[in-house]
Amino acid sequence: MKNIIIFFAGFFSAIILISVGVAVTYTHNPEEEIKEQITMLNEPQETFETNVLTVKEVLEDGSAIVYEESRSTKMLFLAKDKSAFFDNQEIKVPQGKCVRQIGVFKHYFETLPIVDFFDKE
Repeated sequence: MKNIIIFFAGFFSAIILISVGVAVTYTHNPEEEIKEQITMLNEPQETFETNVLTVKEVLEDGSAIVYEESRSTKMLFLAKDKSAFFDNQEIKVPQGKCVRQIGVFKHYFETLPIVDFFDKE
């Protein structure tokens, strides 16, 4: 009788632990996780001299890790208005615009500049 009670106690404990694990997994919000890794600057900073950014990786929130060919510098380009980026896409810098740093993003063991387009000064 004692063995049956121990068995059912273990069985129900396992069910509870699995349920908690599933609940935690399904409440995971990748957009919030990415936002926690972003630090925005008060003013735009460094200007990157480039005409084309190439998408290396698309994050779960739609933002893209891009790089500029000439220096192989990786950067984060934030998604806007439900942008749809894809791997190896080329993003051309619009005429009269430049790429400037607006923040930093901690991505695994790297810290990447966050960039956007601005009017040339």
